[in-house]
Amino acid sequence: MTARLMRRLVRLAPVPLALGLLLGCGAVDQSGPASTGPAPSVAGPSEPTATPTAVDLKAAALAKAAAEGETPTEAGVSELAREPDHASFLWESAKGHLCLAQTALSGGFDMRQCGNPATATPKTEDAAVAPVFGPGMAPKGWMFAFLTEHADRVTSVRFRGEEVAWKFVRTLSPALTGRDLYYVQLPDAPKGDLDVTLDVGGQEKKERLHFT
Repeated sequence: MTARLMRRLVRLAPVPLALGLLLGCGAVDQSGPASTGPAPSVAGPSEPTATPTAVDLKAAALAKAAAEGETPTEAGVSELAREPDHASFLWESAKGHLCLAQTALSGGFDMRQCGNPATATPKTEDAAVAPVFGPGMAPKGWMFAFLTEHADRVTSVRFRGEEVAWKFVRTLSPALTGRDLYYVQLPDAPKGDLDVTLDVGGQEKKERLHFT
C-alpha cells in the first residue's frame, strides 16, 4: 500500500464517529429547550371543611338567646329531638321563662319561643293537660308540648286514633310551677283529635284536645 493511500484512510476514519455524535445531539434537541420559567404548581390535598352539626346549631341558638337575657338556668337544657341536620331543645331561662328553640341546617327553620309557664292552663276546670307550645311546625313534621301536674303521669298519646311518639322532658323547677313537661311529635298537620291518657292517683283518665 502506498504512502499516499494510507494518508487518505487516516483522514476518512473519524467521519463515522463524528456522525454518531451529531445524531445524538439531534435526539436531545428534539425534546425542546429546557424551561426557564417557574415550576408549575401542584394542588395538594384540600383541607376538610367542617360540616355544621346539630350541636353547632344548638350552641348558636343558645348564644342568640343569651344576647336577649334568656340564658339557661342551672337546670340546664333538655333535648327534645336531635338529628345531624336539626335540633330542638328546651330550657328554663334566667328571666323566669320556659323557652323552646328549634333550628335546622337548611337555614329555612330557626325558631325560638319563650313565655311564662304559669299562664299555661288546661282548657277546662277538670282537665289535666295544659298546652304550652304548639301545636306547630318542627324542623321535621309538627310538634305539641304540654304540662301536667307532677302527680299525673302520661301513659299514652294518640293522634287521629293512632299512637304517636311522645316523651317526658322534665319536671320544671318550683319557681316555674313544678309541673311536668311532655313533648309530642305529630306526623301530619295538627288537625284532628289528640287523645292523652294519664294515670291520676292510680286511676286512668282520658283527655281529648281538638286541633283545628
